Amino acid sequence: MESLENLDVWKRACRLSVDLYKLMRDSREYGFRDQITRAALSVASNIAEGYERETDRTRIQFLKIAKGSCGELWTQLMIGRAAGFIDSEPAKKFEDEAREISRMIWGLIRYYEEKDSGQMKEDLATEFIGESSNGRTAVSDTANQGSNPCSPAKQNKSLAEMLGFFCLCGAPTGHFDFCYV
Repeated sequence: MESLENLDVWKRACRLSVDLYKLMRDSREYGFRDQITRAALSVASNIAEGYERETDRTRIQFLKIAKGSCGELWTQLMIGRAAGFIDSEPAKKFEDEAREISRMIWGLIRYYEEKDSGQMKEDLATEFIGESSNGRTAVSDTANQGSNPCSPAKQNKSLAEMLGFFCLCGAPTGHFDFCYV
């Protein structure tokens, strides 16, 4: 297993937590500030704790807690924006990032669930997976072609959701760069 520092979802959750701490630093809404920063911190912390566990079952447990904290954070961001505690523009940016991190966590949960049950989707994977220049498995841009009946655009799902892998580095536009599995 690779180092935690290489896990994109963890890095994004850490960055979101730091950015929220900075944004809320001067807020006089102390209860709200404490709750929203704790929720953001919980996302990154539970991803890390799950990643350090020895079994897939316990990893999944902590990833589900992190996903729940993402939902809590997203809700608090919406409420904070509506109540005027957070300016609309940064709140919307953070809401979008929390939702994307939640999707990434879901892909990681599915990866561990299917790995644990031995049901990797090899038939779909062979259509989308190739070798990169460094020899690691990579998801290619061919997954985004409109002629493909399994394309994310036609299925309204990310490639990672379809395959159950945790390679979610695609932008919300559906364009996928090379993502390592």
